[in-house]
Amino acid sequence: MSIELVRNEIVRFLNSTEPEVLCIKGDWGVGKTYTWKKFLEEAAQNQSIALTKYSYISLYGLKTLDDAKDSIFREQVTCGDLSSEDSSESDPTEIYAKSIGGLYKVAKRHFPAVADIFGSKGKAVSTMIQDLAYQSIKRQIICFDDLERSGSGIDIRDIMGLSTFLKEDRKCKIVLLLNDKKMEENERQEFDAHFEKVVDSSLSFIPTAREAVGIGLDTESDVFDFLPDYLIAAEISNIRIIKKIERLSTQVRQMLDLDEEFTKQICQTITVASVVKYDLNDQCKLDDLRNYNSIAAGLTDDKLPSPLLGLIERIGYRSTDEADLVLIDAVEHGYVDYTKLRARFKELRNQKKIDDRNSHFSKAWDRYHHTLTENDDDIIQELYETIISEPEKVTLLNLNATVNLFRELGYSKEADSAVEQYFEARDFDRNALRDDVILWREGPIDPAVQSVFDKLNAEFVDTRDPAEVLAKMAENQGWNNEDIELLSSLTVDQLVEMFDRLQGENLTRCLRMAGRFVGSNDDQNRALGENLAHAFEAIACRSRINRRKLEVLGCIPKAAA
Repeated sequence: MSIELVRNEIVRFLNSTEPEVLCIKGDWGVGKTYTWKKFLEEAAQNQSIALTKYSYISLYGLKTLDDAKDSIFREQVTCGDLSSEDSSESDPTEIYAKSIGGLYKVAKRHFPAVADIFGSKGKAVSTMIQDLAYQSIKRQIICFDDLERSGSGIDIRDIMGLSTFLKEDRKCKIVLLLNDKKMEENERQEFDAHFEKVVDSSLSFIPTAREAVGIGLDTESDVFDFLPDYLIAAEISNIRIIKKIERLSTQVRQMLDLDEEFTKQICQTITVASVVKYDLNDQCKLDDLRNYNSIAAGLTDDKLPSPLLGLIERIGYRSTDEADLVLIDAVEHGYVDYTKLRARFKELRNQKKIDDRNSHFSKAWDRYHHTLTENDDDIIQELYETIISEPEKVTLLNLNATVNLFRELGYSKEADSAVEQYFEARDFDRNALRDDVILWREGPIDPAVQSVFDKLNAEFVDTRDPAEVLAKMAENQGWNNEDIELLSSLTVDQLVEMFDRLQGENLTRCLRMAGRFVGSNDDQNRALGENLAHAFEAIACRSRINRRKLEVLGCIPKAAA
């Protein structure tokens, strides 16, 4: 049923004094409660609610029918106070004081004390007040939410019976909000058995993505100009997910004061990651998104799960960069590392790696992916020319994938020329191949690209003092690949000499740090660990005190007693 039909029926319901029961059914998260309250508030603003009092009761966790009855009076407010516009400008205590239910809520806290002070008479007075409160419920709107999640002491039959009593005897208008698909089988049978006798009109709340976005998004939001298209393309009809995406996207944009291009990126990435986490979690993983690159994906045998591939194609998500990784982590863990995210966006600006959907390189790849009538020579020539003319728009990952395609199709000359001119125009750290391509599990590595980085590594000379590097590792309790490579290049004798130069507390910290690598099974650290083990044994053999020191620090195993 469309949102417009739901709206019309709710407006009709609210504008009439006729006692009746309205049932609104829908899946969890589609926004039944949100939509009901939104249309209720709009009616209050328009002064088009026929009755004057309203109670909202969530049955979730309530244990007895008496709890439900008590909640009707306790949660009672006047319909005039439902206007979100009025309530935002009023003192909450004034609104609360207008509510009879609010006064009762305060008074009820003292019922046990009255019973304790006055004994059975006090208890009788408290019970009488509760009975009087319930007896006063007449000609009002009552909404019972979460029928399928009521406590074990409340049967569906009880709520249906109570609804009938309130309608027929107290002339009330009742709204039932529920997800009948989540009812236990016996509860569903009970509900169906009473449905026709109790319910006067029923709505199935199944909004389209466009309708859900129209209801769920705040038009005053900082991301309203960017987010709707992504949400609709992602086919999200769950308002709960929409609000999560809106909240996180707005928060990130406000914290970082992003421009339009980066705002589009955060909205797109948060949308895709949220759908994967909350809707497709049983079909794909966020790691699939972390490793995605549209150009490389089209050239490898690694296939994305079809639901994720469909989502990515609909929303136009091209690849995951360093900033996207931080945003995906934020969706997964529920918090944003703003220091890291700010640094990643700064890097993207400086390096001009922003995903430019209007670049010639992207358009050339669109021709490859989205048509079957193009000539091979034309596509290869356009890709080649864009690499030469816009090298700053082409990541190393995409270059490697593109020249692999060239060679596969027999265009090795163009591949060699593209690699040569690309690296003439751009400078890379010697570890970029590992960081930007290998760690993303995209391959194979083109031999011409590999040759460039082999040369960079061969020419690299690390002039740092190994002892100072080890001391820094001990101070920071961490290291990078360059630190391990430098220490791994030392012979056993050079390691012994390095430890001999260390003095004082610095020696102890460095020995503890170095001892962590002994016996390592990690491929990168294994060679260093073996050399350190030999170096420690050489030092231990020089004196019994040395051996004892190294045993205490965990650098060598303790000798058998």
